[in-house]
Amino acid sequence: MVNVVDNKALDKMAEGVGKMDATFKDTNSMIAQIMRMASSPFMDVNSSTSTIQNLIEDLCPLPRLHFISTACFPCNLPGRPIIAPKTTATDTLRRVLQPKSLMISTTDELIGKIVAGIVVFEGSRDDIDVIRIGKDAALKYQNLFMAIFPVKEQQIVCLRQKVDR
Repeated sequence: MVNVVDNKALDKMAEGVGKMDATFKDTNSMIAQIMRMASSPFMDVNSSTSTIQNLIEDLCPLPRLHFISTACFPCNLPGRPIIAPKTTATDTLRRVLQPKSLMISTTDELIGKIVAGIVVFEGSRDDIDVIRIGKDAALKYQNLFMAIFPVKEQQIVCLRQKVDR
């Protein structure tokens, strides 16, 4: 599973919990909570995580995953040189979906695999040009992607792709 959250979305989340100038430690804590929440239904089995899993399945119906991994781009810190000029979710998604990416590559050529991911980003779809990215990805990966689900101010893109290599 690939979870991508861009810097604007992290800043908005920090403002939502009352941290106007979030430190790097605060940002890391938020990312850890997001990752734990996203992956707990696949790691823990009890009554509370089944409720969480039901909530997640309403947003994006994904099958149970046997392997969970994450790709994150570095955050840019104020006062330091820019590490990555673009850290939007779509840029990360574009890199993650490259055929040579370790996130989707497989050594077992006999068995088909499914790659699933959730991308959360801030802003409207037109601003981030997700429609174009979705069309490019759909053409590249034979139209095996699920639909885009809007969630209030943020957008969640759910991708499900069969990988035959």
